[in-house]
Amino acid sequence: MQANNCSFSREKITLIGNLPSAKQVDSQKGIDADSNELVQTQSFSYNNGDKVVVEQKFCDMYNLTVSYSLNVLSKSNFQDALDRIDYIVKSVHQDYELKAPLKLVVDMLMNQNRFSINMPFDIAIPGHAARSKDFVEQNIAFNNVGETGGQINFYVGLGGE
Repeated sequence: MQANNCSFSREKITLIGNLPSAKQVDSQKGIDADSNELVQTQSFSYNNGDKVVVEQKFCDMYNLTVSYSLNVLSKSNFQDALDRIDYIVKSVHQDYELKAPLKLVVDMLMNQNRFSINMPFDIAIPGHAARSKDFVEQNIAFNNVGETGGQINFYVGLGGE
């Protein structure tokens, strides 16, 4: 399965292997009908009840979306989730690296913007926070879910303009 005329081929995509304290519950691959991008999606469940979905889309650009569902929201669980997302981002082996751990980058952005885990936020991460040969677009979003949970969405796009 290969979309035509793509600068990112399936050979450049690394599937996530084992994640500490988690088990893979699903893995799917296909082609997005709207964009003709190749898509690889993996879902994992952590021992503490948290869940994460990792979606890699690629053709002219590489797009990584990590959607992390916190079973129980607390400051410490939020920080742990950011560490896990950071681990996942490093596991895809693309030409992308944050210059500092994700939890430090997010903490700085939250402080600058007076955000907290008690309110939703969606903010771009500055390009200078990462290293890559490609153009980088990145953001982090957070929403409270139900009475006790939360959802963190991390996105990075490489290539394009």
